Amino acid sequence: MQRLKAFNMTELMLVMMILGVILVLTLPLAMNIKDDDKIFAGYKGKANKDIADASQYALLKNRAKSYSNIKMNDKDTGLPLTNDSQILREFLSSTISYKSKCQGFGNTEANCLKIAVADFENTYGLKIQNGEVIMFNYDNPGCVETACGRILVDMNGDKKPNTIGQDRYTFTLFRDRAVIDD
Repeated sequence: MQRLKAFNMTELMLVMMILGVILVLTLPLAMNIKDDDKIFAGYKGKANKDIADASQYALLKNRAKSYSNIKMNDKDTGLPLTNDSQILREFLSSTISYKSKCQGFGNTEANCLKIAVADFENTYGLKIQNGEVIMFNYDNPGCVETACGRILVDMNGDKKPNTIGQDRYTFTLFRDRAVIDD
């Protein structure tokens, strides 16, 4: 009688045990990724509402009719601000609860983020209590029919993935409202 070559029960149990360990180690990671996607999607909706509400409230609070040609004075010196992104930050900061003001990119505490984002290199921003960063690019202050500027929201600061659509969102600021970009 010829013996057939096959796996014995011990070898099969060992393979099943290895697969079980791999499953136990990777399943929580897969669940976290799915949960993060839900959190990011929920945050995108909340960020859209928060920025839209803040932009509307800022217009009311500052008695402005639109974002076209807004003017602000420095709160410390009383002199008119001349940097357009700084003007927009000061205009909206009165309606947003923040931890500190920031500017541009680099490795110091005064910088908003470590890694630059296109269109926001020389802009001003706000660091929010929960680690969020909001940056303002007011590149068309004389806007009438076009966009006045853009707002970048990074929901976790310098933590990864630092990708537009995942943890970073941009808004276009029109004369009378802010709209989230797709």
